[in-house]
Amino acid sequence: MPHLYFVRHAQASIGHENYDQLSPVGHQQSEILGRWWQSHGIQIGHTWAGNLVRHQQTLAGMGKHSALPAARELPGLNEYDFKAVIAAYAAKFPDDEHLKQGQWLQLLKSAIVCWARDEISAPQLETWADFQIRVSAALKTIMQTALGEQQDALIISSAGVLALVAQRALGCDDSGLIGLNVALKNSAICEYRLSKSGLSLQSFNTLPHLADPSHKALITRV
Repeated sequence: MPHLYFVRHAQASIGHENYDQLSPVGHQQSEILGRWWQSHGIQIGHTWAGNLVRHQQTLAGMGKHSALPAARELPGLNEYDFKAVIAAYAAKFPDDEHLKQGQWLQLLKSAIVCWARDEISAPQLETWADFQIRVSAALKTIMQTALGEQQDALIISSAGVLALVAQRALGCDDSGLIGLNVALKNSAICEYRLSKSGLSLQSFNTLPHLADPSHKALITRV
C-alpha cells in the first residue's frame, strides 16, 4: 500500500510584511529535512506542493540534499488566508484579550472557530466550506494518483491543509481539526498509509530530522 508523507512548510517570515518567504531558520529546517530524507532512503514516486512561495522554497531546500521527483503544483494545497481570517475576527471582536496581548496562536484558534461557524467574513475570503471542498479535491487527486500507480508520495503544504487531511483520516469534528491546526510544527511530517478504503494515520507532527539536541532551537510552530 502506498504511503503519503505530508510535510508542513518550514518556518516562514512571521512578523514581516511578506510572510510568504522562508525565514533563515526555515531554510535551515528544509535543508536538514532533505539530508535526513536522503539518509533514510525514503523513495518517492510523486511530489506535490501548493504554489505558495514557502511551499516551493521548502521543497527546494529539501531538494538540495535529496533526490526527489519534479513536483507537481496543486493550488488546492495552498493555505487559507489566515491574515484575512484574523483581520475579520479582530474587526468583530476588537476587545479580545488574545488580540490585546499579541497571543498569536490563541488568537488564530479563536478566529478559525468563528470562521468555521460562518460568524465572520471578508471580501475575497473563502468560506470554511469552500476551503474544505478545495482541499478535499486536491487530496482526491493525490490519492487517486498514488493508488493508480502504487507509488509513495511527498506532499508539501500548510498547517490548515494538513489538519484537514488528518480530520479526514481520524473522523474528528471541526473543533478537533482546529486543535490539530495550531499544534503543527514547521517542517513536521505526517505519514499515512493509503488503501482503497482511505487513509490510515501512521504518525502525526513528527520531527525526526530535528531530534538531535543541537537542533532544539530549530523547533518552531510559527
